[in-house]
Amino acid sequence: MYLIINYICQLKLTLTTRLFRMNLRVILLLVCIPLWAVATPSDPKEKVFKIDYTFYRNTTATSSMEPGDHSNLDLLIKTLSSDENHVLMTVYANKNYLRVEENSFLKRIYVSNYLENTAYIIDSVAQNAYPSYPSKSNSTHALEETQTNNDYLKIAFLPETKIVAGRMCKRASITFDDTQTVGINIWYDESLPNIVWGQYSYLDRIPGAALEITSNFEQEVGIQAKNITEMLVPLSIFKIPLNFQILEYNEEEFLDEQEVIDVQNDPAFAFTNGYHWYQDQNLGLFGIRDDAGKTVLTPSFFQIESFTDGVAIVSYKEQQGAINDKGVLIIPYIYDELHTSNEGMIPFMELHKWGFFNTLGEKIIPAIYNYVGDFSEGLALVSNGDKFGYINDKGKIIIPLQFDYASSFEDGEAQVEIEYKNFSINKRGIRIRE
Repeated sequence: MYLIINYICQLKLTLTTRLFRMNLRVILLLVCIPLWAVATPSDPKEKVFKIDYTFYRNTTATSSMEPGDHSNLDLLIKTLSSDENHVLMTVYANKNYLRVEENSFLKRIYVSNYLENTAYIIDSVAQNAYPSYPSKSNSTHALEETQTNNDYLKIAFLPETKIVAGRMCKRASITFDDTQTVGINIWYDESLPNIVWGQYSYLDRIPGAALEITSNFEQEVGIQAKNITEMLVPLSIFKIPLNFQILEYNEEEFLDEQEVIDVQNDPAFAFTNGYHWYQDQNLGLFGIRDDAGKTVLTPSFFQIESFTDGVAIVSYKEQQGAINDKGVLIIPYIYDELHTSNEGMIPFMELHKWGFFNTLGEKIIPAIYNYVGDFSEGLALVSNGDKFGYINDKGKIIIPLQFDYASSFEDGEAQVEIEYKNFSINKRGIRIRE
């Protein structure tokens, strides 16, 4: 049986009754390094529709779930999204290009170039890109995949209309078997470009953008567009960054890396003083206890990361902070985003600007940059305006912000670009190789 409303944990994982009965345990947050390439005067811009999607549940719909599972569903949705305005996914689309940014557990980015018939999944943590199914059916691979999926799909276009995100939408229904009891409902706007990616390949049969997608099984849980705006964006956001590797994509291996972690026994989550994480089964939040079972920190965090340089990133609602391996909160969870420590420096975002903490929780470099990379070999890549350069761990600019694009240092070298000319520099900023 195919259930396509599968976004809450990952693209193939559906909201089945079994999922709601599982204890919510920590999933490592893949902190997504911003991939928005800074536009330069030579970077062409594209007019696109920007669409923000949030969780949605039709509470008036009937459900085949057991009564006891409704509370579990309520808890899951409450945990995953503290309010209805939480952005689950952001899409940038026009007839030529598509970019999909996932903001749930698996922070993946999909980019499609319809002119070249290419599509990729971008993993910004590993700095890799994986070929995905091309969104247009003029590809042989895409045709084969679409035909395979369509063996199970029955689509009907219905006369109903509905307003979603201020736009008049039509309704389509897709079912997966002859009983027509399990399927999805789609409300779409024909005036918007078609949006197709990853496991949502069935949307290529919808004449426009799907603004609401819900299962007709589990209380009609799904996604719904909340905000739609037109804007200009740099063409570079639809491209793979220059220093990323393109690898073969293996869905099973990718998901294996995102397994639920046993924080009680995994040494990567171990405190140095015998404390340990525990989870409140009702709240789904994590706290800290000592060896005697006494609560040291009441359950406060929805997500935790493993310790790196003696520091773990913690999250509550939309904000992040950090805790050390002695159970002390060293950075309050009031920041928009924190990245894992590297060389003892922790990138943080505040008011849409970036700076660095050290592992003592001291703000060493204030949030003054549009972008920062991790420290590597004593230097961090930063940008302001439309140029990139490098700073040291005291915040001093070592190599001026002069490059249109640049990478982090590795083996004493970094790749940079000025006016579409690529070359290598050393840590003094001297050109050493074309």
